[in-house]
Amino acid sequence: MGTILDDLYNHEGYGARRLPDGTLTATWSAAAFDAYVAACGCGWHGGDHPPTEEGYDAAVDEWEHDHARPLLGTTVPAEVSEAIADVKEAIRDLSRTRPEAARRVLDNLGEWAAVHRTALATGESALRMQAALQRPVQPDRGSPRRL
Repeated sequence: MGTILDDLYNHEGYGARRLPDGTLTATWSAAAFDAYVAACGCGWHGGDHPPTEEGYDAAVDEWEHDHARPLLGTTVPAEVSEAIADVKEAIRDLSRTRPEAARRVLDNLGEWAAVHRTALATGESALRMQAALQRPVQPDRGSPRRL
């Protein structure tokens, strides 16, 4: 069993064994091997490490540093993907019965996204981002807005 980071379930890291003929294997056996190699269940592999316990640990550390952590930085957590899917479904349902309300929600989300994209791109403070996040969609108090 290898190492798995939360949200990278298809990337199990381990120290593969390099056999004398150059073959990589994840199988533990009594067979002699020349090195541990940083490896991932997705097929990625890195460099050789000594065939020792420290070499195994170094191989797994290489997998995490050079392969897994960079992937994790761009991987959307499952719960966020699920929440987005739920919001999309709610807006789609709302648009069937109250299209003007759905437009207002979409306008609000668009504004929110624009502020957050700018903040992420420019390194704006988390406080400004939080202030944008807290701005709710205002209920209609009068005649419908025209778009």
